[in-house]
Amino acid sequence: MNPEPHHTSIDIACYITASLYVDCRLRDLGVRSVAISITVSKLRSFPPKVFEELPQHFGYSLSINRILWILVFAGIAASERLERPWFIDKLATMCRMLKLKSWVELTAVLRSILWDEEWEVPRGLLWSGVEERLNQ
Repeated sequence: MNPEPHHTSIDIACYITASLYVDCRLRDLGVRSVAISITVSKLRSFPPKVFEELPQHFGYSLSINRILWILVFAGIAASERLERPWFIDKLATMCRMLKLKSWVELTAVLRSILWDEEWEVPRGLLWSGVEERLNQ
């Protein structure tokens, strides 16, 4: 019998984020839907574990890229939710650590995972929140 594969909290958060992408982009659910609300709340509960694991993964760019991807997608989906500032704060912290100073630099990282320019509507809203935190 094969042992079960080990899944880190980053892996699990990526699976949940991928389902968020499928729901919003392919199934055309709006960010105000109950399903998206549940998914965003679930992602909000994962990042503490993800951030605990961050030091052990910091040398691995794939893990860092995945965490950025999770925070961006969840932050966009949380556009009108109470969780939004939390995602913006964590994303700003990551951008500061990685010295990412522009939306262009951030999306270059996101493209290594999965990115669609049409995802963020209205454009620039998430980054303006991050930029505000970076300038504090």
